[in-house]
Amino acid sequence: MKNKIFFLTIIIFFMGLFFIIDIEGIEDLNNSMSIKDIKNISNKEFQKIKKDRRQANYDLLNIKYKNNEVPYDTEKNIYYICYYDNKYDFELIFNDNTTIKTVENTNKNNIKIIAYNQKKYKIYDISLTKFPIINIDISEKKKNNELITTKYTQGKVNIFDNTQVKNKLNVVNETAQFKIRGLSSQSYDKKSYSIQFIDSDSGQKKLVNNVLGFKDNNTFALNSLYEDDSKIRDTLSLNTWKKINNKKTNDINIKYVEVFINNRYYGLYGFSEVINEYTLDVQGKDSEIYKINNHNVPKLNTFNNDLLVNDSIEIAYPKSAKNASWEPIKNIIRLNYDSNDQVFKENILKYIDIDNCVDYFILCELTHNADGLWKNNVFKYIKMTKKMLKIPWDFDLTWGACWDGTNELMVNYNIETSENLLVENKHENLSGYLEQRLWQNNVGNFRQKVAKRWKELRSGFLETESFVNYANSLYDEVTESGARKREHERWPDGGYSTDNSFIEKFIRQRLPYLDSQFLQYLDDSGEN
Repeated sequence: MKNKIFFLTIIIFFMGLFFIIDIEGIEDLNNSMSIKDIKNISNKEFQKIKKDRRQANYDLLNIKYKNNEVPYDTEKNIYYICYYDNKYDFELIFNDNTTIKTVENTNKNNIKIIAYNQKKYKIYDISLTKFPIINIDISEKKKNNELITTKYTQGKVNIFDNTQVKNKLNVVNETAQFKIRGLSSQSYDKKSYSIQFIDSDSGQKKLVNNVLGFKDNNTFALNSLYEDDSKIRDTLSLNTWKKINNKKTNDINIKYVEVFINNRYYGLYGFSEVINEYTLDVQGKDSEIYKINNHNVPKLNTFNNDLLVNDSIEIAYPKSAKNASWEPIKNIIRLNYDSNDQVFKENILKYIDIDNCVDYFILCELTHNADGLWKNNVFKYIKMTKKMLKIPWDFDLTWGACWDGTNELMVNYNIETSENLLVENKHENLSGYLEQRLWQNNVGNFRQKVAKRWKELRSGFLETESFVNYANSLYDEVTESGARKREHERWPDGGYSTDNSFIEKFIRQRLPYLDSQFLQYLDDSGEN
């Protein structure tokens, strides 16, 4: 009798289990099919499938690309995958009893899938993006449940790269550590981050090759683009430098990506190289790198040669003060800020590459980068030539965007700057800057060199219609990818615009204005 009661109890238990949790939900997902092979159905068929079944509260399928979990946003219940060559693919992992269909859809950047069995159905929404995706997973939570703080936190990163390999995504899986970067931007709701790849066993920094086509490096930046209403100012500026500079010196690469952290969509970012020896192609003891972090120009008598940081200036390479020298940057400060015009004119060309300064001057004037005249400067000292090169870095306050500490985004937009020459201004936080003194004193026919180079650029990359079209193409790329809308939904208080009319107007006014300021010097010497 006891045995019968026992077996009856077991039967009742499993019957209850079946009705409570639906036994189908714990079956193995053992079949795989490409999204390309899934049949598409009409909305009418879709509604009929739903009508005859209840919605499942468990997954009827998994979505993967080459055994990598596809990025997922828990807030909106949407999966994300990249286009490549205007195509896409991913695998659906499902049970024998499950049927899968895609549903007709007029939005080419969205896919709706319905998975169903005899009793249940579940809907899966997939968003397609033209940009690479960076998927970060962090298990360790800091204080106040913050995932990433100003100190490094370890985690995993998957980079879905659609920029390099034809007909497929290249997926990079690495251990990395992450921290918040930036100064004033740390006050924004949306943060910028540093990504540093590390060895999973030793925890030591690790060089990773060919990430988004960039040079081998161990550290990259995720720039939030939060305050920039256009989302193109950094990209437009740094890409313009490549055309102006024409590979004569180093440049900083930046690409758009969309970021997920712990299954939460974090928005559109600028994935960029950082200032270090790998980005700037420094080997051994052949060069030194100096990075300017604020507007202060330190007094020469305050330098401590045993440190890697003196006031606004940081030695980014070499990493040891014992192997570094402050003399090259002190020579620039001594001549630019502590010398009269005669001494400056007679000596400065010994320490700089004037053609590099011409190019940098044109970029700063073109973009009206008032925030990059001393602060955000990067100097690369070449020991063989004993001269400094300048490398553009951080061009977010450009193309009419200006610092404004009176609002939360700390930026306003002033179209009048399109007809203002930086080199003729007095700057509140700066007594002067290198290119300004070169221009004012016409050192080495600086004005004529600027005029000649400007004329060359205006007949090529900076021809008005061509350049306007290029700027608009960057803006349209962000919009048409759907990333601009997703970014605004995620961060509604961030900078946002619905068209590129402001930057287009700025460019159309800026180019002829600079013609009037520069080209008048063409006939002053033999430079033309």
